[in-house]
Amino acid sequence: MAECITAQGQQQQAQAAEVATALLRTASRNLLLAELQARLTTALVASEAHVCQSPRPQRDAYGSECYWEERYQRQDGLFEWLVTWEDLRDALLSRVAPAARVLHVGCGNSALGVRLAAAGRGGGGVVNVDVSATVVAQMRARFAHARGVTWDACDATATPYGDGAFDVVLDKRTLLRRLRACDAMAASGDDGAFDVVLDKGTLDAMLCKDPPQAKACAAAALTAEAHRVLRPGGTYIIVSFGQPETRLSHIRGSAPWTSVTFQKIPLAGHPHIWLYCATKQPPPPQQQQQ
Repeated sequence: MAECITAQGQQQQAQAAEVATALLRTASRNLLLAELQARLTTALVASEAHVCQSPRPQRDAYGSECYWEERYQRQDGLFEWLVTWEDLRDALLSRVAPAARVLHVGCGNSALGVRLAAAGRGGGGVVNVDVSATVVAQMRARFAHARGVTWDACDATATPYGDGAFDVVLDKRTLLRRLRACDAMAASGDDGAFDVVLDKGTLDAMLCKDPPQAKACAAAALTAEAHRVLRPGGTYIIVSFGQPETRLSHIRGSAPWTSVTFQKIPLAGHPHIWLYCATKQPPPPQQQQQ
C-alpha cells in the first residue's frame, strides 16, 4: 500500500511539474508577445508622430526649382492648385477664343491645358511649360493622344518663344527660371507668338522667395516675359490667392499693360481666390485692318 501511495505521489508530482513547465512556457510566450506588441506600438506611434510632425516645406521652397523637381520625382499623378477646371471653366471660356494660341506656364501636373483644349478653346495650340523635366515627361506620357496640346521643359521667365507669340498666357503654380534652349522649336520655324498666357499660382510661387528683393525680381521677370510673348492685344490671365493690394504692383510694375482687371472667383470656402487679366497694347488700327 505504501508503495502505491508513493508511486501515485510521484506521478502527481510529475504531472504538477509538467503543468508548471507548461504554464511557465505560456507565461514566457505571453510576456514575449506583450513585449513585441509594446515595441511595435512604440514604433508605430513614433512613425505616425514623424509623419504628422514632419515640417511642411518652408514658404520659400515653392520658389525653388529643386523643390519642384524632387516633388514630382516622388509623385506621379494629377493635381490642381487653388481651383479646379470646373471653378475656372466659365471665366476661361469667356476670355479664350476658340482659335487662340495659349501658353500655360508652370503647368506642373495639372490637366488644365488639356481640359481647355477639350472644351474647344486654344485651337491654335496649347503649350504647357514647366521647369521640371520630370513632370513634363510624366504629362507627355499621360496625355500622349491629346490633340493640340504639347509640353516643354522650360522656365517662363526666359522662354525660347518669339516676341508676340501667344494670345493668352496662363500661369499655374511653379517656379520659373532661366529657360533652357529649345532647339527643336527653333528649328521648326514657329514664330512662338501667343494670344493668351495662363498663370494659375506661378506668380504666387515666385512671391514665396526670400529675401524680398528676390521675390520682386522673380515676379518682374515672369510678368515681363508673359508680356513679351503675347501678341498685341493678347491677355495674361493670372489665378492667385493674393489680394489686389499684394498683386497689382507686381503685375503692373514690370510691363506696359494697357489694362489690368481683377475679380474674385466665386468659390465656396475660398474667399480669397482672385482672377487677374492684364491686356497687352492692341496693334495700331492700320495693322488691325490688314
